Amino acid sequence: MFRPLEFLCAWHAVLMCIAATVSSPPCTGNHCLPGQPCMPSFPERLAFARDLQGQVVYPSDPEYRGLNIVYNPRTTAYPYAIVFVKNVDDVIKSVNFANRYKLQISVKSSGQDYIGRSTKDGTLQINLSRLQGIAFNLTSGRNEAGEVTVQTGTTWRRVFNEVQVIACVLIIVIRGMGPYLIKDIAKRF
Repeated sequence: MFRPLEFLCAWHAVLMCIAATVSSPPCTGNHCLPGQPCMPSFPERLAFARDLQGQVVYPSDPEYRGLNIVYNPRTTAYPYAIVFVKNVDDVIKSVNFANRYKLQISVKSSGQDYIGRSTKDGTLQINLSRLQGIAFNLTSGRNEAGEVTVQTGTTWRRVFNEVQVIACVLIIVIRGMGPYLIKDIAKRF
């Protein structure tokens, strides 16, 4: 079965590779692009990937194909590599790696940008979607209702679900019920 979008994406990738290898000027500008001699070597890429707690996905990896698709297929781009960071230290290492090799950086969180600004051809994409921490401070001095800190990869659905759980606990505590009763109620449902 012919799939026009896949065909177009495949040709775009082929043309980008050809253009990069045929017309690869020496790296004299502000940024290094795929095919230029200033790009990191295979051993340097491996060392970078080993140093991270997250995952690096390159165009040669099978899972890459579905990771760069955005909601508007006309804006699909092909980053040099996608780094799924696991913590702030991974973000710092990724930025340092990009700076060392003059790679442009693109940053993707949820990826819900219709015009695809989170993905750009030839960039080192730092993907923050796996940073999904939620921290509650119910004894905040800044707000009597408390506060929540949410990492950028967390979906709003998850935030709302977590807040509902805390809100239920708060309502029960306000009514004077203790944690033992909360466990008993949970067992009934």
